[in-house]
Amino acid sequence: MISLSYFFFAILLCQLFLLATTFKIEDATWRLWWLRILLFGVIYDNAILLCSSLTGATPGLEFYSELRWLFHAMILPVLGLFSLSIITQVNPNLKWRNGFYFMFSGLVLAGIGYGLWGEYIHQQLVPATFSDPNQMIAPFERFVAEYSSPPWATIGMNVVAILCSIYVWIKGKWPWFSLGAISIFLVNGAAAGSDYGFMLGNIMEVLFIASLIATERFVQNVGIAAAGDVAEVV
Repeated sequence: MISLSYFFFAILLCQLFLLATTFKIEDATWRLWWLRILLFGVIYDNAILLCSSLTGATPGLEFYSELRWLFHAMILPVLGLFSLSIITQVNPNLKWRNGFYFMFSGLVLAGIGYGLWGEYIHQQLVPATFSDPNQMIAPFERFVAEYSSPPWATIGMNVVAILCSIYVWIKGKWPWFSLGAISIFLVNGAAAGSDYGFMLGNIMEVLFIASLIATERFVQNVGIAAAGDVAEVV
């Protein structure tokens, strides 16, 4: 049987590669810094899972596993503001821009509050063992949430990202943000009850973050091109 440590190590390498690519983007916007923080969170997440695949759900890993939920609750909801900011880069003349920022900021704060309350403060972790029904993958013990419920904050922000990404596709002729957002939403939803759902989730996470980095690079290039057009007119 194959150990899942190889899988988590491969995912970790992909995430480190994505983090390295962010430092090749010259303009360090707040969106780019958020992407780096997001990558730090998922790198930490997979590092803990890699350790769990090697040692099991040892008592020493419980605290560090709890931090996975904390990072998830605090970092991911900012995806809503990231998505809106991408829209304003594609369409600088967006109507009710300030109103949208006010509304999205409220949604982000609500998402963070809900995540901290429901997914971290009032959550208890228990050891659980993954057993492959096809006996191709070696058993894997890790800490999971004792009371599992749909991650409503994550689902809500994914929906917001999808709506914003469709606008970017139509207005900016850039499909990759939308394809990434829709794909991770559909695959994670379909794989939620699957034995291999967490593996598919990790793969889609890498692809989605790659689409976010590519989108950030795209809107920065759009801004450079627009500035060049203005300079030519002047």
